[in-house]
Amino acid sequence: MAKYVLRKVLIALATVFVLATATFFMMKLIPGDPFASLTTKVEVQEKQRAYYGLDKPVFEQYMTYMGNLLHGNLGYSLKKTGRTVVDIIREAFPVSARLGLVSFIFAELIGYLFGILCAQFRGRWPDYVLMLFAVLGIAMPSMVVGPLMRWLLGVVWKVLPVTGW
Repeated sequence: MAKYVLRKVLIALATVFVLATATFFMMKLIPGDPFASLTTKVEVQEKQRAYYGLDKPVFEQYMTYMGNLLHGNLGYSLKKTGRTVVDIIREAFPVSARLGLVSFIFAELIGYLFGILCAQFRGRWPDYVLMLFAVLGIAMPSMVVGPLMRWLLGVVWKVLPVTGW
């Protein structure tokens, strides 16, 4: 069992390394500059590039990037001045984790219920209707299902609030 867990951990670490490396180099392929602006002075843009290390060679930027990732240093937010990215993630993570857990439990319960009902009514119309719902749930993207469920549950049936936590 220890070999299995160790193998899975090594695969996970390799996956994270490959994804971080691919993300870094794909961002380098995008044309333009994050600080280029018609309204910002050239001197300010150069200071920003120097502060973030964008004036250094790509390999040195990559090594800095990977070192910062290993230390959990994701830098400062460009949108929310004075706040680190880690602080922003730390603030939003509990809500995201709770939402993910509730969604997982809901999906499991609905899946078990549908499975039991499909087994009970095998080959009859409830089986086909439930299988249709299951296939549609898998096939439809969440960007369609989410607003549709929000509209049904919040506006039409008034079971859940439309906004807020």
